[in-house]
Amino acid sequence: MLKISNKFYLIEGPNHGQYPYSNFLFIDDQIQTLIDTGWGRESLKSLDNKTIDLIINSHFHLDHRGNNKAFPNAHVWIHRLDAAAVKSRESFVDYYVGNFSKEGVDLSNISESPVHREFENNELICLGEVELQVIHTPGHTPGHCAFFWKEEKILYAGDIDLSRSGPFYGTMASNIEDFIASIKKLKELDPEVFISAHEGVIKEDIQGGLDRYLSNIYDREFRILDSLRKPRTLEELVLLKPIAGVFREPKDLYYKLEMFGIVHHLQRLIKAGQVFRDGSYYMQIQPGTSRIGEV
Repeated sequence: MLKISNKFYLIEGPNHGQYPYSNFLFIDDQIQTLIDTGWGRESLKSLDNKTIDLIINSHFHLDHRGNNKAFPNAHVWIHRLDAAAVKSRESFVDYYVGNFSKEGVDLSNISESPVHREFENNELICLGEVELQVIHTPGHTPGHCAFFWKEEKILYAGDIDLSRSGPFYGTMASNIEDFIASIKKLKELDPEVFISAHEGVIKEDIQGGLDRYLSNIYDREFRILDSLRKPRTLEELVLLKPIAGVFREPKDLYYKLEMFGIVHHLQRLIKAGQVFRDGSYYMQIQPGTSRIGEV
């Protein structure tokens, strides 16, 4: 357990919090609180059987709330837009893949959790000395939130994680436009301590890190657009791996995540009048011409 301030402690997940694990936060106050609960019981060892009164989930993904049930007496709070995917296995799958590819999904591996309260943007959560401001930061998921302690300028940013491989928007419920706006929103807060769910505690060059993280989105989009100088199908684009660069194991899963991310970029590019679709093929629109298409 890493002390960040008199009230905040980082709980580092296995493998330094790298996916499929994550780091999360313990707040030692009148209301003893976890922001996220990680995945796997090994993640809980450093808590040393502390009594937890409240769990605040940043979003619905399993690596952030997989241990909710380890605290049966704690209340669970999450943003309204992610609550269904925490309470229901079926909704969880809907958020990930929609109606696209549900075949072979093993629902037994997806944990469910009660939700006792659904909060909204800008709510203040008083834990005692600590008063957290809810910062709704959609894009990664519809209800993804960050949490800001203004007094000490400490920000728990969840999966706006400043990792080199991010941002991640490879599910049907993700949204690139929202992600861009959320990154800019965190820049405006100008935190002095930035807590990443997968990169840990960051105190240096936070603004530069957010700028680089944002530029990754535009770099990926440039690669996709550049590859469409000639017509390509979605399947051909996925095999170019313009987002991930490489497919990790299991490759079938990362193929799908790459595909969903590319689909979100294609939607943006079509809306911006830079790409059109002709049947199964996508192609860059040359200057001086116009086409209308849909993903």
